Amino acid sequence: MEAVTSCIKIYGLEKTTMENIAEQAGLSRITIYRKYSNRNNLISNFLAYRAEQFNAKIKAKISDCNSMEQALEIYFLSSAEQAFKDESVRVLVETSHVFKTILNGEESPIKDAIMETWQPLLKKLSADDAQILKIDDSEIINWIIIMQHNFSRMAIEAECSAEQIRQYIKDFVIPAFIIKASA
Repeated sequence: MEAVTSCIKIYGLEKTTMENIAEQAGLSRITIYRKYSNRNNLISNFLAYRAEQFNAKIKAKISDCNSMEQALEIYFLSSAEQAFKDESVRVLVETSHVFKTILNGEESPIKDAIMETWQPLLKKLSADDAQILKIDDSEIINWIIIMQHNFSRMAIEAECSAEQIRQYIKDFVIPAFIIKASA
């Protein structure tokens, strides 16, 4: 996967070939094809690998959260920071490959990694907090992925600060999950 990261940094996601990756990894193209069968499979596995790396780091932070507000803020701010700092993540965020891979209705290792990170917390917080909207976990995950992608793009393209992103989370994201008490 490090060879894929290097190639994406050099050639960009769309122009990276199986041959580039094989050469960077010091392997034959045949070896790469035997393991991944085609470029889309390899890229999907790479995206899953990167998602697993990120989610492994963030899971401990958000699993200790006592509120949805806190968990979403930590997750989205960490995502935006990583996208801003990590060139290979930045390249992935700048393409539509993430949406094509995750939201096309097919099985996705990326979505699975994010689901594994969020599902225990969603279960815990939903049981503890009647203020959280009762929405299907899969729909919440799709929404989290979309917002994660958008906040990452905001950090990259508009160079939004953590404070600006935090304000957007407070103003627009949190209200989507929390039931307001009737006045």
